[in-house]
Amino acid sequence: MIRTGATGCERQASEGFGRGRVSASGTKDRVEGQDLGGIASSFEETADLLDVHRGPSAQGDALREAARSIREALALSDSAPPESILRGLRGVKRPLLRMAQDLQGTGRSPDLEALRASVPSGLGDLLRVKEIDIARLRILHNRLGVSGAEDLEAACRSGRIAADPTFGPAWSDRLLDWAAFLRERRDRRPSYRLRPLAERVRGKIEGVPGVARVEIAGELRRLCETAGSIVLACGASDPRAVLEALSASEIIRNLRQLAPDDAAGGRLTVRAKGEIGDGTPIEITIAEEKAFGAALIEATGSPAHVEGLRAESRGRGLSLGAEAGNEEGIYAALGLAWIPPELREGGDEIERARRGELPVLVTAEDLRGLFHIHTIASDGSDTIDEVARCAAEFGYEYVGISEHSASSAEAGGLSPAALRRQVDEIRSLAGRTRRGSGVRVFAGVECDILPDGRLDYDDGLLDRLDFVIATLHTWDEQVSKTLTERVLRAIEHPRVRFLAHPTGRLLGGVPGYSLDMARILERAGELGVWVEVNARPERLDLDWRWGETARRRGVRVAISPDAHAAADLGRLDLGVGAARKGGFAASDVVNTLSREAMEDVLRAGRKGSG
Repeated sequence: MIRTGATGCERQASEGFGRGRVSASGTKDRVEGQDLGGIASSFEETADLLDVHRGPSAQGDALREAARSIREALALSDSAPPESILRGLRGVKRPLLRMAQDLQGTGRSPDLEALRASVPSGLGDLLRVKEIDIARLRILHNRLGVSGAEDLEAACRSGRIAADPTFGPAWSDRLLDWAAFLRERRDRRPSYRLRPLAERVRGKIEGVPGVARVEIAGELRRLCETAGSIVLACGASDPRAVLEALSASEIIRNLRQLAPDDAAGGRLTVRAKGEIGDGTPIEITIAEEKAFGAALIEATGSPAHVEGLRAESRGRGLSLGAEAGNEEGIYAALGLAWIPPELREGGDEIERARRGELPVLVTAEDLRGLFHIHTIASDGSDTIDEVARCAAEFGYEYVGISEHSASSAEAGGLSPAALRRQVDEIRSLAGRTRRGSGVRVFAGVECDILPDGRLDYDDGLLDRLDFVIATLHTWDEQVSKTLTERVLRAIEHPRVRFLAHPTGRLLGGVPGYSLDMARILERAGELGVWVEVNARPERLDLDWRWGETARRRGVRVAISPDAHAAADLGRLDLGVGAARKGGFAASDVVNTLSREAMEDVLRAGRKGSG
C-alpha cells in the first residue's frame, strides 16, 4: 500500500496549530536558538512550583496552556524565530513572552529560580502525579515527610502510606508505581520529543568538513519509547579532526572524549559525550568510513546485544570493531541474519538470527484498514465522510468509527440514543460511502469498562455494532487485583473485540495501571480478543515488552491511530514502530486483513478471529 506524498489530509493538518496531532517521527524543529521544548518544560515547571507555593492559580493555568501551545507548534514551525512563533500562539501573553525571551537568551528565568529556591526540591515532581492534588501533597510533605520521589518510594515500602487514613493500601500500590515512574522520568524523555532535536543536530553535523555520513543510533534507532540520550554514529575521513571541529563549534556543549582512541584493525574510532539543547546528553561515535558499519552496530545495540555480538566475533577469531562493510555484511560474517535495530535489546535475537527464525516485521504498507477513530460526534474534528475520504487518500480499505461511550462525558461520550443514531447513519451512508471512496465503514464504540467490569451500554445496543473496543479510563483507587478482575470481566463479554491502550500509560505523564498483564493477555488469547498497539506518540501502548508474551499466548494485535482528526489516519509510523519493536509480524496484526476478510471475521464474531 502507498503511504507517501502530501495528501489533502496531511495539508489539512498543517493549516492550524490546534487541528489534529503531528507525529514526531520524521519531523524537524527548524527553529533556531534555544529549543522551544525547553521553554515549554520551564513553563510547566514554573506552573507546578506556583501550585506548591501558592495553590492553583490563573497564572499557573496560563503557563500550562502556553506550554501546550508550544508543543503543538514544534513540528509545524518553519524558519521563523521563536519570538514571532510565540506571539502567534494561544496562551502566550506578554509576561510569558518576556519569560520565554529570558530563557531563550540566557537559559535562565528569575521567576523560575526564585520559585525553585522557595519550594523543597522534589515537591514539584510530585505534582505531576495526577492523583495528588495540593491538599494531598501537603499531607504527604507535612505529615509523612515526603519531599520527592525517593521519599515517596520509602514511605510506600515502609507501610506509612498504606497506614495513613488519607491514603491506604490502594494508594500505596499506585504511588509506588508513580515513584518509580518519576525516578525514570528524571533521566529519560519520550523519544518522540527527542527525535526532532536529534534530526536537527544530525543535519548540523553533516555540514562539518570531513563528515561523510551521520546516522541516529542508540535507543532512538531501536525505537525505544523513551531515551536517556541522543546517540549518533558518524563516518569520517579523519575522525580526530571531526572531533576537534565539533569541540570548537556551538553545536554541542562540553564535548569530551570518553576513552582513548580505538584503532582496532588499523581503523580509527573515537567516542565523545556532551550536551545539547536544554542539557540533553549526546554521545557520538566517529569512525573512519570503512569502519562505519561496525561503529553503527555498536552505537545502536543495547550493551547486552553488543556484548553478544562480540562473543560471536571472538568465537570466529574476529574483532567486531575491526570488521569492514555495511551492517548486513558484518552480521553475515558472524553467521547471523541481519537483525532489525528494533530487536537489538539483548534477548534471544542473536540465537534466533543464527537459526534463521527472526520474524519478518510488520510494515506500514501491510496495514489495510484502521479502527479506533473518533468523529465530531464525540471529541473528533471531522465527519464520518471526511474520515472515509481521508482513509481512501491513504490507501486504506476500511475504517472503524468508535466514539467515546456515555461515561466519558468530558470527551463527549455518546448517550445510548446518540449511539443508535450514529449506527443508523453509518448503515444509511454505507452504500454512498463505499461508492464514493471505496472505503468500508464499520460501526463500533470505545466502551468504558465500569468499576465493576460491566460495559457502558446494554447488550441490545452492543449487538447492533460491528465491533466493541473495551477501554479502562479510570483508576477509582482500585488495587491491582481488582483492576485486573475488572478488565477480565469486560473482555469476557462476547461483543468485545478489542482491548484499547491496555496499560493506560502516557509517556512522560502517567505510568500504566497496576494490572496483571500476563493474566489479561493469556485470557485475551483464549477468547480471541484483539489487543491494541495505540499509535499516539504519548501512548505506544501495548508496551513492546509484552510482545513476546502476547505472541506466545496467541494474541493478535491491532495497530490503531486513536484518531481525533481525519489526518491522524496518516500518522501510524510510531505505532508500527512499537509493533515492530514488540516483534510482531504482519500475520500477528489483524488490520493487515483485507476488507473482505475483515467483514467475514467481524460477521462471524470472536469464534472467527483465528
